[in-house]
Order: sequence, then structure tokens, then C-alpha cells
Amino acid sequence: MPEIADRYGLEATCLTAALDAYARELIAAGVEHSYDVVPAVVTSCVGLAA
Repeated sequence: MPEIADRYGLEATCLTAALDAYARELIAAGVEHSYDVVPAVVTSCVGLAA
């Protein structure tokens, strides 16, 4: 995750938590993943990279 987070200027811990929460919500709701939603999911991590 650190390499991917760094590539996009995101903080790795935040990215991991955001994607984990997203995946859990999809599973709980029985909803299929959509790449179109990912930018909104990781928005909270923008600007947190060291």
C-alpha cells in the first residue's frame, strides 16, 4: 500500500483505512464494486501525504 499511496500522493494508513471501509460497506450492502466511486472514497486522504 505505501508504494501505491505514494504514487498518488496519499498517506498509506489513510488509504488503507478508506479502502477497507469501502470494501466492508460493499460487502454489508451486497453492492458490486465500481471504479467510478473510488475517487470519492479516497478524497479524505488527499493532502495527508508526508
